[in-house]
Amino acid sequence: MTSAPAVFFFEGHTRLQLGFPTPNYLGAFVAAMLPLQWAASSFSPIPSKWMQWISRIVEGGGLLLIAATYSRGATLAYLVAAAIFSVVQTQQTKRRIQFIAPRLAVLVICALSLGFWKRATPSYVAADASAMNRLPVWEGAAVLFSVRPLSGWGWGSSGQSYVNWVQEQGPDNYVGVLNSFLQINAELGGIVGAAFIACVFTPLVGAWRARTIKPDAITPLAAVAASICAWTVTNSFSTLGESQILNGIAVAIFLTAIGLLVFHCSTIETFRSAGIAMAIALTINCAIYCWGRFANSRAPVPLDSAPGGVITLGDRSAPLRVDVRIDPSVLGPHSGKQLRRMLVAQRTACLFNVLPTTAASHAEANAAVYFGDTWALTAIDSVPNRRIFFYPRVLTVSTDLPKSAEVWLPSKISNPEDDAWQDYCRRRQLTIRYSSSSTHRYADLPWPRFF
Repeated sequence: MTSAPAVFFFEGHTRLQLGFPTPNYLGAFVAAMLPLQWAASSFSPIPSKWMQWISRIVEGGGLLLIAATYSRGATLAYLVAAAIFSVVQTQQTKRRIQFIAPRLAVLVICALSLGFWKRATPSYVAADASAMNRLPVWEGAAVLFSVRPLSGWGWGSSGQSYVNWVQEQGPDNYVGVLNSFLQINAELGGIVGAAFIACVFTPLVGAWRARTIKPDAITPLAAVAASICAWTVTNSFSTLGESQILNGIAVAIFLTAIGLLVFHCSTIETFRSAGIAMAIALTINCAIYCWGRFANSRAPVPLDSAPGGVITLGDRSAPLRVDVRIDPSVLGPHSGKQLRRMLVAQRTACLFNVLPTTAASHAEANAAVYFGDTWALTAIDSVPNRRIFFYPRVLTVSTDLPKSAEVWLPSKISNPEDDAWQDYCRRRQLTIRYSSSSTHRYADLPWPRFF
């Protein structure tokens, strides 16, 4: 059974969404559609006078819809689209002003009448968590991209990768990184990300070049370029890829733009525009990479990646290198965040190598930490000097931990599993240590100082 979309409010006003997942989705849809009617009104068989009035009514209604969504991103997207269309469509400043001014006036009237203007004031934006929370998330996405610039972190994993390996504080329920372009780069790598960005810039570059190559066809080219620019702006503040409707519309507009370029200009000219767009995309990705590297260098726990799916946490020059195998039953669903807290709690500077569960330890490792039952899923390492077993659960007759093992248990033995491990360690004369937490709940762990 499909659940109804959540309802959003602003100061007691219901933000319009008309069946879309959020008001921002509806705003993005309207902002991307309005530029298309600028071209449609130029080629309609309806007499010009009537078409002008129909176009004004449609656009006025669209602007009222945008204001009713209270979406700042959609509003900015529409204004950018109008500016792009006017700049590309004509070179006369007077005509540009005549195109933008009445539309801006109608948008301001709609915003004032609905109270939307309050949500766009600098003082409100500065205090609005939904706006300011985006900045650290974007920076975290840039860090993720800089760590794995080619392979990415996997489709659909950017939100939780950010929470696990970068986020210092804040909510744990991110499913994306609130920017479609950063998300594609972080999840699928820079090659796919650059291709995605190039697809966005190709219609704009093509329309700009067509001003001199094919000026009589500039209106439809400018309209589809403006529409894609609106979609680009809204995707810079949200991740709209979850909406199949918006995805389908974006693909249709892009294919229309390419078709117009090929038809009115030439295939060669279209490829030239695509090449320029790819150069722009690669430049943008280089800037994102540098941003991520710089942000990562200032992070309390720097993040890095190594071959074989290994994630490293901490300073690579740290004297103590620890191989870690995580178990969500101990560390919780956001294991990386817990590991970073644990790393900060240690007395000695450490570098944590977070290994896949079945991977062997590195030869240079000084210690190994097995959380939960990860020790039972791989051969116990003989390389590290210290081997720590934190909150193990499964104990069988074949369990054979080395004499040098340190077994950590909760301070309060409250279940048969812990009691069995305590007896096992005493029989084998293994070192038993007790954490300050009395339960196995990861949220209750004041992290012990292993090192």
